[in-house]
Amino acid sequence: MVFSSATFVLLFLPIVYIVTRLLPFKWQNYFLILASLIFYAWGEPVYVVLMLLSSLVNYALARVPLSRSKSALIAAVVYNIGMLAVFKYADFFVQNLNALFGTSITAPGLALPIGISFYTFQ
Repeated sequence: MVFSSATFVLLFLPIVYIVTRLLPFKWQNYFLILASLIFYAWGEPVYVVLMLLSSLVNYALARVPLSRSKSALIAAVVYNIGMLAVFKYADFFVQNLNALFGTSITAPGLALPIGISFYTFQ
């Protein structure tokens, strides 16, 4: 589903808006998270697990006590940049290694998850 599609504009958006307004305030964010996951799964259902994993890892690292927060911040940055590097630049790295060293490593050919840069840098 694309933001400019009729399905989004005439069906998904109005339903999400109305349901959000009808829910008590404390449940609105939970519903919006669910609606976001449904929207994301509509385009790339395979990568919903990746997004959930990324969110859970970042949430867990954010909950680390202040005494170890610098280590947790470094771990979170390494994790997020690593995820971005694997999915966005793995083919580029393999092709350059092959060109530099004359090897014939097969590029992984991973599909780029929708919005990985956006939710990584958020």
